[in-house]
Amino acid sequence: MSRQEKRTREVIIQFLMRENGLSRKETVASIKELEAFGLIGFNSNGDFRLKEV
Repeated sequence: MSRQEKRTREVIIQFLMRENGLSRKETVASIKELEAFGLIGFNSNGDFRLKEV
C-alpha cells in the first residue's frame, strides 16, 4: 500500500468515524466489506473511487 493510499484511507476512516459515531474497528470493517463488493476503492495514487448504485 502506497503512502498516498494510506493517507487517503486514514482521511476516509476519520471522516466516517466522526460522522457516524462508529469506532475505528467498526469503520475499518465496513470499508473492507464495501471494498469486497466493489462499491468503494483506493488506488496507489491515493485516489478514492465510490460506485453509485
